[in-house]
Amino acid sequence: MPPLPGLSPFARLGLEASVSVDDATVERAWLSRSRQVHPDRFQQRPPAERRAAAEQTAALNDAYRALKTAFGRAVVVVGLEGGREPKLPQVQLVAFMEAREEAEASSDAKAAVAARAAAQFTAGLAALTTSLAALPTETEARRRAVTQAGLRLAELRTWGRLAQDLGGPKLLPGER
Repeated sequence: MPPLPGLSPFARLGLEASVSVDDATVERAWLSRSRQVHPDRFQQRPPAERRAAAEQTAALNDAYRALKTAFGRAVVVVGLEGGREPKLPQVQLVAFMEAREEAEASSDAKAAVAARAAAQFTAGLAALTTSLAALPTETEARRRAVTQAGLRLAELRTWGRLAQDLGGPKLLPGER
């Protein structure tokens, strides 16, 4: 059977939609589901079944890529809650531009800015994960919290890109 359309990455892997799910749990769920539908298990089956197995495997791989990091899980949770990553306010964009300019001064400055960006990303992701794990139940408060989480994601994505661009650690899934 081909993959069901519209399933969230969490549902596709049989997991609760939560930022509290850890990397190892995501990987175990992906491996378990992948073993069941891997195309190698369907080599002797009719072409339609082989094609469906390949589609299921591709969908599971996409779900795994989306959820394999805490940042990725936060992105998916915010999206499931109806949030999005807006454009950053001008004042934050200017701050990031100034950090890039600071990094151009020397190799030591570049390393220091990369380290600072990575630290900002790591601390911000921990704070975001905590806030997403405790979303309010009241509708309006939840909406505000999700909107704030979307803005925080955009900021974290920029910190992560800055760190990576300057030779720091790879912090964002699916990016260079």
